[in-house]
Amino acid sequence: MRNGPAAQAVVKEGQAKEPALKDVARDQSPEVIDQVRELLFGQEKRRTEQTLASLQAEMHKSFSDMRSELQHQVDALTNRILDLERAGEKRRLEAISDIGRAISELGASIQNMGVEKPRR
Repeated sequence: MRNGPAAQAVVKEGQAKEPALKDVARDQSPEVIDQVRELLFGQEKRRTEQTLASLQAEMHKSFSDMRSELQHQVDALTNRILDLERAGEKRRLEAISDIGRAISELGASIQNMGVEKPRR
């Protein structure tokens, strides 16, 4: 009797139900996998994301601080260059003035030489 038509009907019914269960499992498998993944790795994933966000904020602050410091150093260097240019220009003008004064003194000396010779 086991192999009779009633047994075959039970087997056929079981076979008919089995694909239906597989289809349900197949339809829900992405959700189930996501739920299992969340249970296994969710806390670690959130911790990692929080750490990455913290590192990003720290890097942004560091870059901002470095940019500010670099700008400060560029400004200081620019001011130093301008001071050196002013000092150089001042020395150049003083040198021209000294040369002019020396030429005037030399001219006066030459004139005095010419004046002194006829007295002899």
